[in-house]
Amino acid sequence: MKILSFLGGLLLLAAWAPGARAVDGCRAADVNGDELVDATDVGIVADAIVFDPESPRADLDGDGILAGPDLVIVERYSVIFSEFREVLCPACPADSSGDGSIGPEDLQDVETVWGRDCRGDLNRDGVICLWDVKLLEAYLGNSTPLSMAAARADLDGDGEVDLADRDLLAQRVSSPISLRDCRLDLNRDGRIDSVDVWSLLAAWGPCPGPPPPATAARPNLEATCDEGKSPAPDAGAS
Repeated sequence: MKILSFLGGLLLLAAWAPGARAVDGCRAADVNGDELVDATDVGIVADAIVFDPESPRADLDGDGILAGPDLVIVERYSVIFSEFREVLCPACPADSSGDGSIGPEDLQDVETVWGRDCRGDLNRDGVICLWDVKLLEAYLGNSTPLSMAAARADLDGDGEVDLADRDLLAQRVSSPISLRDCRLDLNRDGRIDSVDVWSLLAAWGPCPGPPPPATAARPNLEATCDEGKSPAPDAGAS
């Protein structure tokens, strides 16, 4: 098990390499570092877009440009935090069973959703919903060469973020909720696969910190998705 943990740790380091800070969006969105994602963080990002466009801390999607997408990301996490403060940045994201440790049940959960396509989870919050559509719309009109962040929104791979990509994402959003749940894409690479299993094995055992309350419920991220209702069709397109 020690060998598995070591190898899993190496894979985790690769997955969280520099340049992908926005992958851990829940922490990146806490711009001022006060362990809250709230209106203050939204204001900081909004001000930076206008007055400090080179601020690396407010560049939440890591594309080197402060613009609308960064604001969409911090707004989304602000909504999640207001509903699920205690689980916004879970110490044990692989603990899908919510029992305070990572074990066989969590491994079974990963195997159950093996191969799921999570590319539509653009803001890396663990669920594909209307906030991802809103983020994609903020990238509309970006053409080759795409930034790494905008490239994730180019779902059809034609080198441009356009209405065809928005239509593809809308189809995912209209799928059953169970198919949109991507919380077990632990390395946030857009697919649930063997790398996620390694990530889980690397963290096998008790989660850090106190155990969750016996009545703790798994966060229902879908409950906050309607806040990201997209604009009317063709809005923002040029």
